[in-house]
Amino acid sequence: MSCYLAFDLGTSAFKIALFDRRGRLIALSRQGYHAIDEHEVPPPAVWEALRAGVDEVLGVSQLTAADVAGVGIASQTNSMVLLGPGGHELTAID
Repeated sequence: MSCYLAFDLGTSAFKIALFDRRGRLIALSRQGYHAIDEHEVPPPAVWEALRAGVDEVLGVSQLTAADVAGVGIASQTNSMVLLGPGGHELTAID
C-alpha cells in the first residue's frame, strides 16, 4: 500500500501523520519535546520525537518505510535542521 508521511513541526509538539493515496488519515501521532528555552530545541530531541512518531504511525498502520511514497514537512518558521548520516548537521538553523 502506498502512503504519505506528513510532519507538522509545531511550537508545542510535533504531529506525524500517515495518509493514504486519497488523502485519508491512516494514523496520527503527537510527540512532545523538551526545549532548551521557548525558541530552541536541541537536534537530538527533534530526532527522538520524530523517530517516535514515525515508529508509532507505522506500527499502528502495520505499514513499513518501504510503503511511504512521499514526505511533507510543515513548520511555522525556518527552524529545521536537516541531519545526514551519523546525525551530522547538513544545514544551519536560520
